[in-house]
Amino acid sequence: MAYPKAHDPDPARFRHGRVSISRHRGGSLKSTHRLIHLAGSDLTTQAIVGTRTAKGRALSLMRSPKSLLLTVLAFAGLGAPLAAAAPSQAFASRTLRLHEIAVHRYAPRTDGAVLERRYLLNSAGLLTHVEDVTVPASVTLPAEAFDKVLIGGAAWIAYEQLGPVAFANFELVTALPIMVADRMQFEVRASPDARLDGGKLVNISTRGIATAQDKLIAGFVVTELHRRVLVRAIGPTLGAFGLSGAMADPFFSIRKGGTPIYFNGNWSTRFDAAETINAAAQVGAFALPLGSKDAAMVVELEPGAYTVQVEPETGAGGHVLVEVYALP
Repeated sequence: MAYPKAHDPDPARFRHGRVSISRHRGGSLKSTHRLIHLAGSDLTTQAIVGTRTAKGRALSLMRSPKSLLLTVLAFAGLGAPLAAAAPSQAFASRTLRLHEIAVHRYAPRTDGAVLERRYLLNSAGLLTHVEDVTVPASVTLPAEAFDKVLIGGAAWIAYEQLGPVAFANFELVTALPIMVADRMQFEVRASPDARLDGGKLVNISTRGIATAQDKLIAGFVVTELHRRVLVRAIGPTLGAFGLSGAMADPFFSIRKGGTPIYFNGNWSTRFDAAETINAAAQVGAFALPLGSKDAAMVVELEPGAYTVQVEPETGAGGHVLVEVYALP
């Protein structure tokens, strides 16, 4: 997409633009331009980035009620014009897909004031109310701003920049913005092709028989960022669920690359037993009796592959349940 010229016969094609300029010592100037190109109901974003000397450059912003044009008036002595920057491979490979976005609706009150009712819109099209804010009396809202689910133009741009499919579960109803206090807002809805797979896997578990010679081993992987997890090896408390032959005194070690980095035997004797209780309640895990010989602890792990190895600390082996919970 080329820059629009001042005499562009169809200025409405360019509904919104943004330019941020910072000047540095030595006469250099770095500017980042972002154009949102609206053609019918098609919306695409294009980022143009360049660094040149300030000499000979002039930028002009021309604005009409329905359009904002970014025009480069002169590039004297600056060489080739700035080229459109292709998305980086790292950006193109992002798979983040939002299943919830922040939206709002305007609702009149009986006293003449107007509320901005803020919600979270999920990919199933359901709204969850967050809060209400009174719109300042100095702000005049156009009639078309009411009875619509809206998203701010800046918020929409920010969501789009999270990745190529970040906003894929949602769509703008129309390309035409609604102007509120000089800010663009768009009607938005959940896409009919939205993927409803936004649930989170919070727990993996396995049950087996472990002995001192034949440990029970469970593996899991942490990716991208550090993660707090609750790890439990439950033996004696299984008796409360009618299971016989449970391990009386389980002990586990958490290992990374074969090296033990954490271990636990009797969970309630640890200094942070209260944190373990709270974590179990957070994720809906059944409670362990105080003083039981089950093993459990909360740890923060860096990205990597881990195993939990369970064996009896004392006595014979038996049935044991190994659980790993991802904590919020």
